[in-house]
Amino acid sequence: MNWIQILAGPAIGAVIGYCTNYVAVKMLFRPLKPIRIGKFTLPFTPGVIPKRKKELAKVVGAAVEKSLLGKDDLKKVLLDDETGHKVALGIADAAEGYMDGSVKNLMSEFVEEEEYTRKKEELAEVLTTKVTEGLLRMDVGSIVAEEGAAAVKQRVAGTMLAMFVKDEMISQIAGMIGGKIAEYIQTDGQEKIKLLAVQELDELEEKNIRKLAEGIGITKNVISILAEKIYRETVNSRADDIVSMFPIAEIVEEKINGMDAAELEALVLSVMKNELGVVVNLGALIGFVIGFLNMLF
Repeated sequence: MNWIQILAGPAIGAVIGYCTNYVAVKMLFRPLKPIRIGKFTLPFTPGVIPKRKKELAKVVGAAVEKSLLGKDDLKKVLLDDETGHKVALGIADAAEGYMDGSVKNLMSEFVEEEEYTRKKEELAEVLTTKVTEGLLRMDVGSIVAEEGAAAVKQRVAGTMLAMFVKDEMISQIAGMIGGKIAEYIQTDGQEKIKLLAVQELDELEEKNIRKLAEGIGITKNVISILAEKIYRETVNSRADDIVSMFPIAEIVEEKINGMDAAELEALVLSVMKNELGVVVNLGALIGFVIGFLNMLF
């Protein structure tokens, strides 16, 4: 028996084993679509993975949520000190981008011009109402009457007028003036107050945000500290609710179902290309060993 005869069996076994495993691996993905002859669909088409993509997507999604990125893992990330610090810095950086504009420019980023104008008018009305109510609660008319009466008494004291201008007269006149002031505040006064409120709002909307913020001690560092505090308090109190907003399994399942067969094949191969290559080569090795053993026995 020559060397060709000795090696023929193992070599043929290796080729058969290699080809068999190669075809088996390819059939995991190929063909990508079912092959039909009339109404008849050829067996094993499409490949195993394209055919069972929906089931695969569901299983992978559940596995990711349960074993790789579960709700407890998400909660841990959200509650991590570094995460809170980075979120706060991000908010401070975002706020910094608006600091050099005016109040009106900032508001225009979030509301339409028509809505902004309406809100401004509503704010002017609220301010007018609040100022009016405050003045009426203070009873400005009575204050003016009392202070005016006291001033008149002081002025006429020790003079000839004191003989004619009695306390009762002063009080009566002061009371009439106080009543008129209260009446004016409730009628024409509201228009004056509203005009002043509108003027103040017009001036405010043109002011630089940075100057306004610095005027009350709000800096980027203060914003960062405040944002981090709010973030931590919110996450600590609402961690379960926040985490429940991330349906990991459903997201993964939807992503996989959204891939076409070629994309899914590329994804699997990017992870398991070497392992599948080992399977193919192992088929060649097993075929070689079987062919060798066949030759001996």
